[in-house]
Amino acid sequence: MNRWQHNPNRYLFIYHGWWWMKYQPYHPVYTERVNINLKTRALEEARRLRDLKLVEFMRGSLKGVAA
Repeated sequence: MNRWQHNPNRYLFIYHGWWWMKYQPYHPVYTERVNINLKTRALEEARRLRDLKLVEFMRGSLKGVAA
């Protein structure tokens, strides 16, 4: 079983009271870590925004900019 399978806060971390999303998209040539400030202090809102960002990424429209 994948250790992340049941973690509802996957890709989320809190920094100075603000929720951020951190992920590392796969690319065969280089590795890029992406941090996105979700600009919320509420965990439920952060989860919702993370899910929206992941959908955008899967559709290819999210150009992650390291913050």
